[in-house]
Formats: sequence, C-alpha cells, structure tokens
Amino acid sequence: MALHLPTWLKRQAGTPARKSVSVLQSVAAEGNADWSPIKYAEYYAKSVPLYAAVKLRADAVVRAPLVVYRRLGDGNRKPVSATYPLKTQLNKVNADMTGADLWRATSTLTDLMGACYWLLLKPGPSSTPTEIWPVRANLIRPIKRPRQPAQGFI
Repeated sequence: MALHLPTWLKRQAGTPARKSVSVLQSVAAEGNADWSPIKYAEYYAKSVPLYAAVKLRADAVVRAPLVVYRRLGDGNRKPVSATYPLKTQLNKVNADMTGADLWRATSTLTDLMGACYWLLLKPGPSSTPTEIWPVRANLIRPIKRPRQPAQGFI
C-alpha cells in the first residue's frame, strides 16, 4: 500500500533548509510503525460511528477559543493581544491552513493514530517557526542512541 504524502511535503523536499522533510519522506517510504498502523486511519472512512465520534470531537476542539497567556513575574498569567507573534502564528499556521484547520487535523490524527506531531519549518536554526504542519504519527520515528532515552524525533 503506497502512502500518499501531502503536496506540501513533496514541495518542501527540494529546498536546502528542509533536510528534515526529506528524512520524513524516507521514513514514510519504509512503511508504517507497528505501534500506529495506518489501518486505524482507514477505519475512519469505513466506520460511520467512528467518523461521527472523531468529527464531533474535532469540531468541538475548533469551536473553543484559543487563548495564549503570558506568565507574569508574580506567577499570575495574562492573556496576550491578538497581534502577539505566537497567537498570530497559531491563527495562520501556513499557506494552506488556518489555525482551525491545524487544530481539527491535530484532534483527528490524535484520535485515529494515538498521537499527532507538528513539523515546524524555520528559515534558520535560531529563528522562530514560520510554518506549522500536522504530521501523522506513523511517519515519525524516535532518534535513538545506545543506553539513552530518545534524543528527538524524525
């Protein structure tokens, strides 16, 4: 069974700053992780009760307003303005998705696959992310080192 990677993943693979994307493509080509088989996602299209439950939850997640807080020196928190950089990024996450699309995809993938990861694309190593893309859990692998916990994920 061939995996169909989103167009954005194929489009990003040729750019030099996107090495993680080409690694992600090679992981996807190897097959599915045993702990998160693609079969779970296939049930979504075949099972009316599953589709209804997952959609109901995703729609509820999207309806809740996103509030970003800044922690104050005294330990209290204060909501940030609509122009705060993180809030702006989470409202328009990339050229193809809105914040609502990201949260809907995150909720749906978490319900179906057990987890959802976000691929954060940055123009440079010390810059803030300019794009956020949801990634299915079966496309992610831990970076393992002998006798150490996972160092990260690819």
